[in-house]
Amino acid sequence: ISGKKEDVPEKITMLLLGVDEDNSRDGTRTDTIMVACFDTVNKKLSLISVPRDTRVEVPEDRYKVMRENIPNLNTNKVKINSIYSYGGEQGMDFLEKQIEELLGVEIDYYAKISFKGFVSLIDSIGGVDYNVKKRCYYNDKMGLVIDLYPGEQHLDGEKAIQLVRFRTGYARADLERVEVQRDFLKAFLNQALSKEKIMSNPKAYIDTVTEYVETDV
Repeated sequence: ISGKKEDVPEKITMLLLGVDEDNSRDGTRTDTIMVACFDTVNKKLSLISVPRDTRVEVPEDRYKVMRENIPNLNTNKVKINSIYSYGGEQGMDFLEKQIEELLGVEIDYYAKISFKGFVSLIDSIGGVDYNVKKRCYYNDKMGLVIDLYPGEQHLDGEKAIQLVRFRTGYARADLERVEVQRDFLKAFLNQALSKEKIMSNPKAYIDTVTEYVETDV
């Protein structure tokens, strides 16, 4: 975006994705899906989450490509978190279009980060102060362990990823999980984007973004 004020659009919409590289037998799935809209005039950021299990109907042209990538795919009604994986090389484009159709918005940019990158990002700013609302405990045979107690605390990268992945203990499961993710992201941005925080370790910011974040900005 140009530095000239008149060239800056009034609103910028970005698709934010967190990907779980160990959670899919047929490729990377988008475990977290958010759309962020920045109002450049009023300097406000709005966030909306799309639950990962949301069922969508994929148009025939995209479904044909997905069938070529996943031969045993026998329906065009899929969970939205699988589109990026099923679409192969066109996965990001397919997911962007599906989100645009679902929400009635136009996506300007995207940014994708893996779980490993998320942990590194949180650690690069020295952690995030956050009030964990309830006891979060989960342990599965795949080695995922989540063990957090409620209360105001300082979360490093490993604890932060536990927080945003937890969902089985919530009464509304994934719906409550995405609320926690949005709340944590706001806390992260409030703390991470301060001038003092950035200048305290600029190299960590740059290294994390260049190594772990994929974006078309």
